[in-house]
Amino acid sequence: MKNIINVKLNSIVNAQKFVEVCNQFKNIDIDYTVGRYSVDAKSIMGVLSTSLNRIARIRLNKADQKSIDLFCDLISNWIIEE
Repeated sequence: MKNIINVKLNSIVNAQKFVEVCNQFKNIDIDYTVGRYSVDAKSIMGVLSTSLNRIARIRLNKADQKSIDLFCDLISNWIIEE
């Protein structure tokens, strides 16, 4: 799987759960981008500052394939296929 994933978070509760998952990956930088705005996916304030219920692009920086696969499994409820 690639290191860029599209997700859609449709509630504050889902955003909170998503950020909790991101914070499990201590050694990986994860960017959350909606439109032209990019924030740290490990920051609940950052994620909530973007528009929920829109497709966001997630980029995992410097992640190995095993970490990417695990991350995708944990966020599978929010992944939007291209």
